[in-house]
Amino acid sequence: MKGDILSKVFDPKTVAVIYALLDKKGRFYLRDLSRESGVSLATAHRIVQKLVSIGMVRRDESDRIRFYEIDRSADAFRVLAGVLLDKVKTPAEILKDRLGTLHGSEPRIFTDRDDPSKIVVVSSLIDKRDIEDITGFVKEEIGIEINPVLFSNTQFIEMKKAGFVDSRKLEQV
Repeated sequence: MKGDILSKVFDPKTVAVIYALLDKKGRFYLRDLSRESGVSLATAHRIVQKLVSIGMVRRDESDRIRFYEIDRSADAFRVLAGVLLDKVKTPAEILKDRLGTLHGSEPRIFTDRDDPSKIVVVSSLIDKRDIEDITGFVKEEIGIEINPVLFSNTQFIEMKKAGFVDSRKLEQV
C-alpha cells in the first residue's frame, strides 16, 4: 500500500529502484538491479547516479567492471528508508531485540545522546559472546560497526556512583 501511494506521488520507476536497493546486501551490478526492479538499464543507471550523488550508493570500478553498493550508514539512506519502510531500527534497537529474543527478557540498553554508536548493555544474564555475535550481524545487516560495553547491574550502579558513567548523557533504548 505504501509503495502504491509513493508511486502515485513520486516517479514509479525511482520508487521501484529504491525498493529493490533496500533489499540489497553487499555489492551488486546495475544490470541485476534493473532486472529486479523491472526498470530499463538506462533508467536504472540514471536513478542510481542520482543516488550516488547524494551519497546513498557508492560506485566501485575495477577492470572496467562497475559495482555499486548501498551505504546504509549514509543520511540519505536513513531518510529514504524511513519514508519507504515502516521504520529503520537503530543498532541499539537491533541489539536489544536480538538479546531479548535470546534470553527471554530484555536487557537495559543505553546510548550516548551525542553518539548513538556508543552503546551500554546492562544485564546479569547476557554473555559477551552473545553481544559479539549480534555486533557482527549489525555490521553485516546495516553496515554500521558498533562496540557495545556490557555491565552487570551491580557494575553499572558502581560505575555511576564512581562518576565513570554520566546518566545525564545516556538515553535508554
